[in-house]
Amino acid sequence: MLQRSSPPRGFAITYTIKDEAALLPGALAWHRALGCRKFYIFLDGTSDAMRDWLPTQPDVVVRDSIRADDVIDPPAWIDWVRENEREWMDVRKNINSWVAARTAAADGIAWLAAIDPDELILPHLFRDDDPAQMEKLLAEVPASCDQVFLPNCDLLPTGQPVAGPFEQRYFLSRLPRLHMANRILRKIAWVLTRSPVVQARVEEGFYRLMLGDAMPRTLRDPATGEQLPGAYFLSYDSQKAILRTARYARYRPRIHYWEDARGRRNAHKPAWARVLHFDLIDVDHFMHKFRQRRGTREGAQSRFAVRHVIADIAMNRPEPEVRKFFLESLCVGDPARRAMLARRGLVRDLPRVEAFFAQLRASEPRPDQGTPGEAVNSRS
Repeated sequence: MLQRSSPPRGFAITYTIKDEAALLPGALAWHRALGCRKFYIFLDGTSDAMRDWLPTQPDVVVRDSIRADDVIDPPAWIDWVRENEREWMDVRKNINSWVAARTAAADGIAWLAAIDPDELILPHLFRDDDPAQMEKLLAEVPASCDQVFLPNCDLLPTGQPVAGPFEQRYFLSRLPRLHMANRILRKIAWVLTRSPVVQARVEEGFYRLMLGDAMPRTLRDPATGEQLPGAYFLSYDSQKAILRTARYARYRPRIHYWEDARGRRNAHKPAWARVLHFDLIDVDHFMHKFRQRRGTREGAQSRFAVRHVIADIAMNRPEPEVRKFFLESLCVGDPARRAMLARRGLVRDLPRVEAFFAQLRASEPRPDQGTPGEAVNSRS
């Protein structure tokens, strides 16, 4: 008698990485604690310790980034990959994610999250971070929906020394109505001017009008003091997605979501799930993050002027100027100001995240004992 195969269950994560030894072991530890069954990791020019360490992890499938010509039974949009894969990491990330989704489906895994090593899935803002909460999040997705949208919450760095990159607790809150109004204004500004700088100035003006003295940050040139284009979010203001793998073939990955040939996303939007984005951890990570992109398409002028300004300073200014910019423009170091932002609902204090990684660090051998995972705690 034929045996029925088990239904797909659980979730996996896929990463496309380049030199992320400071982040990846910690990110894997966090998501293992949420019950992640497998990690599909693609090395995109990686030359650090991860190339040797990852193959020793039993729940990791590791390989180099996929090239278009290597994909068996490729999707219809493979020619776009072939035309752009050499100069743009995000294109390689897209095809890697698609291959990972197909592999996860074949491995009997029900869901796949395509995120970055500086992002942690938080299944609920106010409840325990454990497999039961993650299972509940995915179990509540309607059958008609094929992906779960997790809005991002950016880290708000304090400028204080940290023992490890994830040992931090302050994050910018999501303000859905305000962000929606801003997106409309930003789109109008772009249609009318096609100017990234004008678009950024409109966005900053809107947030300053609405938030007043609670605007979290003001960006200033570290050499001249000139005010630079800024915004509430300094990275992306959308989300990351977890895809139902059984339906991967209908979709094309777009970094922040998956969409079908008609542009449909069929997404479920839970109220309290988030992705915590550790974008600007400390000044050393800030320089590393952007300087490894120098000379690539990601390092070139972008439609997003705020991000371009930040990247330009990180990549091209002398280190003392970069440090000054990070501490004075990107950090909120004053505890009283952080408390005011929290009272106004603009900052979330999540001490349990900091505590998880402090406990993890305390349980690990020291670096002089040769544990590869200690790269997580290599920066102060």
